[in-house]
Amino acid sequence: MPASEQEEARVLHHVREALARAPEVIALDLGIEVVGGLVTLTGTVDTLEQKLAAGHVAASAPGVRLVENKLAVTTQGEVREVEIEAGLDQAAAQAGGLPGMYWELEDGVVTLHGVTDSIASAEQATEAMAEVVGVKEVERELEVVGMGLPQDDASLRNRVELALHEDTSTGYLPVEVAVEGGVVTLSGRVADLEGRHRVEQVVRAVPGVGHLVNVIEPQTGETGGVPGLEAAVMAALAAAPDLDERRLLVNVVDGTVYLAGQVRDEENRFAAERVAAAVAGVFRVHNDIQVVSEFR
Repeated sequence: MPASEQEEARVLHHVREALARAPEVIALDLGIEVVGGLVTLTGTVDTLEQKLAAGHVAASAPGVRLVENKLAVTTQGEVREVEIEAGLDQAAAQAGGLPGMYWELEDGVVTLHGVTDSIASAEQATEAMAEVVGVKEVERELEVVGMGLPQDDASLRNRVELALHEDTSTGYLPVEVAVEGGVVTLSGRVADLEGRHRVEQVVRAVPGVGHLVNVIEPQTGETGGVPGLEAAVMAALAAAPDLDERRLLVNVVDGTVYLAGQVRDEENRFAAERVAAAVAGVFRVHNDIQVVSEFR
């Protein structure tokens, strides 16, 4: 067996093992194809939450560079739209009512509209909707604003710096904050990966933060050893035709690029993935970019 086929067989084994050990993934009919470092998932699962979980688990397996998640969300038996709507109402209530947001349902696809005050709030709303049985996809057409707060760059920077200063786990860290055109960039050096994650967690929850680039480097070198890798990926995305990098979020952990944000269609979603994967130093790409039908 050629070396490339042996490597693909190893990757396939790792992915199968990872999915088999994941209790959150209940696949009705799961297919796995490996070509190079690209893993394609096909088949059916019960909920969107399981589909997303399967993609995350596969992306974490050794040797995986990209995951194309083609899993379809289905159910054993028919779920009526009124039942999905009731589930969405319950999920919204349990999530605190989703202030500023409202949802629409069509053919199992939920679209979140309105405004939210932070990235964290948008992600929590998406996760709540994804858990509802019968939901096939969740699309976000949300505007992230600090409701009732000044929206200029200086004010946003002040809010971010104040949040980091007041948090007991980040107040002492040498983190630099820059804001330009609403994009928050974090830089500096912290002791370890945990500190880097904590800084990002605090900033994501700051009202008005909608676009975040984290280029903080842990002194332990846990990010995979390529300084400024996130900046390199952002530069590559900025140079790619038809991609608006201002609508995309990039984070790197252990050589894995995590993409989030919004694009106009699936073609651009996978184009962003391919561009990120081609950057020197990138080991794999985890694609959480949302397709927004009314991209502006």
